Amino acid sequence: MCMDSSLWNINVQAGGIRTLLSRIRSHSRPLFLIGAVSSMTSIGFPLSLQLTGLAEALLPISLLPLWGSLMGRFLGDELPLHMKLVVLGALCSIAVIFLPVIYLSGDNEFDRPNWLMGDVIAVLTGIGFGGYSNAVRYFSLRHP
Repeated sequence: MCMDSSLWNINVQAGGIRTLLSRIRSHSRPLFLIGAVSSMTSIGFPLSLQLTGLAEALLPISLLPLWGSLMGRFLGDELPLHMKLVVLGALCSIAVIFLPVIYLSGDNEFDRPNWLMGDVIAVLTGIGFGGYSNAVRYFSLRHP
C-alpha cells in the first residue's frame, strides 16, 4: 500500500492516525468555521468576476491587508499611524472605483444586469480573505 508523502508527514507529525482524528474532533468548530470561510471565498472569487467588471471585482478582493487590519482590531491589534494612512488610501481607492459607477448607474444602461450583486460578492470575498487569515490566527492562539 502506497501512501501519499504529505499524508504520511501529517500522520507522523500528529503522532498517529488516532491522535490526528482526536485533535480534529476536539477542534471541530474552528476547523468548520475556517473551512466555511475558505469555501465561500473560493466560490465568491470566480462568481464576482463573472457578474461584474474586472476592476470592480479585483480591487476589493486584492485589498486583503485593509480587511485584515480592520478585523485585526477585534483581536486587539493596534494600528500604527502609517497603517492608518494605508487604510485611508485603500478606502479612497474603493471610492474612486465604485462612486462613478453608483452615480452614473441611472444614466447608463448596463449590459450586466447583476453588476451590483457582483460588486457585493467581491467585497464579501475580500472581507472573507481577511477574515480567513484572522480566524486562523485567532484559533491558533486559542487552540494550540
